[in-house]
Amino acid sequence: MANHGFVTTRKTLTPEMVDRDIREIVERRFKNKLEIKYDKVSENSPKKGTYDIWAGWEFHLPIPSKNDKRDWYYDFTAWIMSPHKLEFRHPHADWAFWAQSCVLQEELAYRYNGIISDEGVSERWKSSPERLKKYATYRKWLEARFGGNRFAPRLMKGEWLFVHPVLRALDRKIAGVDPKTLIAALR
Repeated sequence: MANHGFVTTRKTLTPEMVDRDIREIVERRFKNKLEIKYDKVSENSPKKGTYDIWAGWEFHLPIPSKNDKRDWYYDFTAWIMSPHKLEFRHPHADWAFWAQSCVLQEELAYRYNGIISDEGVSERWKSSPERLKKYATYRKWLEARFGGNRFAPRLMKGEWLFVHPVLRALDRKIAGVDPKTLIAALR
């Protein structure tokens, strides 16, 4: 079973609003290198207490891998479970986990003044400018993850080799993002 993360807010979410915000984040942070498939399942929001999905998004890297098949390793998904709750299914790859949890989920929580929670941990937290700066790039996330480990350089190199070259180049481009510009863009 996959682990799921959530953003819960008092703000009333609509599929159109969340779609607009997701696309803006993907354009700004990933330079449109991720393809987004949007599906509005219903015109009406789900009834309270049901597990119906109102709208959902699939994210994937539009680059063929071996045998000309899309590489699912970079895929991740999100959906609206209620007018006040977004849900994210944790992906398989570390890069996709960073993109979903440290970028998309944190930025949407900050934008909607929401609370982040996760099935895998008991804590709940709010996004903040400090949290947005902390893991602004995949490289920063890897450094924090492996920092203090004497094998950190080898572990980071191993993780970095799993990242598609297009995404490695993208990380270098966004490494120079000014945190004040990032936070201003979210307001």
